[in-house]
Parts: sequence; structure tokens; C-alpha cells
Amino acid sequence: MNTKVSASIFLAMSLLVNSVHAENATLNIGETTRGYSDALKEAENTMTIYDNTISSIINESKETKTNGDAVKDKVNKIKVPGKKRNGKKSSKEIADFRKKSLAAEIAKKKKKNRHPKGTSPINKKRNAAKSYNAKKGVVISSKMYPIVDKIANHYKERTGRDLIINSGQRTPARQANAIYGRIVKLGKIGVYHLYKNKPAISNVLNAYQDHRGNKTKAIDSMTNVILKQVSKGTYLSRHMREGAIDVSKSSNRRALRNAVAHVNGSVANEGDHFHIQFNVNS
Repeated sequence: MNTKVSASIFLAMSLLVNSVHAENATLNIGETTRGYSDALKEAENTMTIYDNTISSIINESKETKTNGDAVKDKVNKIKVPGKKRNGKKSSKEIADFRKKSLAAEIAKKKKKNRHPKGTSPINKKRNAAKSYNAKKGVVISSKMYPIVDKIANHYKERTGRDLIINSGQRTPARQANAIYGRIVKLGKIGVYHLYKNKPAISNVLNAYQDHRGNKTKAIDSMTNVILKQVSKGTYLSRHMREGAIDVSKSSNRRALRNAVAHVNGSVANEGDHFHIQFNVNS
């Protein structure tokens, strides 16, 4: 700690010991040039009011090597808001306000110094450059991310546009919801032809048929069937094995096929979207 900081701390602590008789002191709001020492002397029960503030100043001075006079100047520049009483403010009110303001300012500075702009691990991940835009609720797992990111980057290189992803990894419940939505648009026969595993999709469609008049019960029943299939090692969709995404139909088909070829994947037109499959182990 440098000499100026040490002198500042010594002066502050000395003033604390000799300032216990300041109960009725007042400080004019307009007296903006009054120093930190005067504020301490005029504060009611200063030992209690400024104890935490002085500790914060000392810690900040140690950690940031800030000159003690610079910290005192910050305190003196704090404006005191609130209702006037004959143009004056009690010393307790000014002290309380300055204590809270200084503590908040120091806390903010420490938080900023902990992770300088752009270096926070969380912000780094959030702000990382992405070439795709996943719709709300879409899950791109950690296994899928490298492949999806590669596809999206190649797509953007050719089109200058982000790839819009409508669907990613699916749980059995998400898969049941997706199938229900496809039934509404394509009908049962249309959905039946979308899946290669005909026995598996037939069982799911039968579960839907049993409760077709009640969406909630139909999806619950379909989910239970899919869960049983998964327990036996049967996965109706590559979405459930982190091996597929659905992208917007507005995507450039040629550029999309070229991008997917870089990961040895495939693209299928499923009506209102393109279905992309890939191997997460490739």
C-alpha cells in the first residue's frame, strides 16, 4: 500500500475516534465543497455510520491501489437528494446517504474489475459469434453444437445469412408434441410416411387415436409409448439421439445442402421445413 493511502486511512480512523459528539450537527445541501473530514465530524454516531464505509475504502485501496485522496474526492462529489428542511439536511441523513452511495459505487467497481468487459465466462459464451438463430425453446446440446455451428458457418459463408433452427434435441415429450403438430398439418397418413420405423410410428399414432379429442391426453399417451420404445433402445427420431435439427423452409436449399455435406449429413424436405441429419460422432 502506498504512502498516500496509508496516510488517508490513518487520518480517517483518527477522525472516527474523535467524532462521537456530532448528534445535532447539520450540513447545508449547497455546501458542496466541504471535505470528507467535515462530514465525518458532523455525522451522528459516526463510529457506527462510517465503519463499513471506511472498511470498503481500505479494501478498495488495497485491491485497486487507488489513491486515498481520489476516493475521498468521490465522496465529496456525491449529491444529496431528498426533501429540504429550511435549506438544510441533518448530518445523519447526509452520512447515511453517502455511506450507501459509496458502498454501492465500490461494489460496482469491484464487480467490473473482476471480469473486464467481454471477459466474463458467461458473457463470452452468450456473445460468442454464432451463425445460427435457434428459436425459443430449441435445445442444441453440447454434442450437437460443434456440428451445428460448422453447418451454420458454411451456410453463412455462402449466403451471408444466419441459419434459422426450428427444432433440435428432443425428449420423448418433445417428440410427442412434434408428432402431434405434424398430425394436425399432415394427417395421420402423412405422418406415417415421414418415419422409417413403421411399427414404432404406428404404435404412437394408435396412442393418438385413442385420445384424439383431447390434446393433453393424446400427447401424454404418445409420450408414454415413446418412453417405452426408448427403454427398449428404439428411437423414433434422430432428434432424440442428438443427431438432427429442423431449419426454416426459407433457407437456401442449395447452400444448405453444400453446408451439410461438410459434416457428411443429409437434408430432407419435410414440407414446412428442412430436416437435417448428421452423426454426432463424426
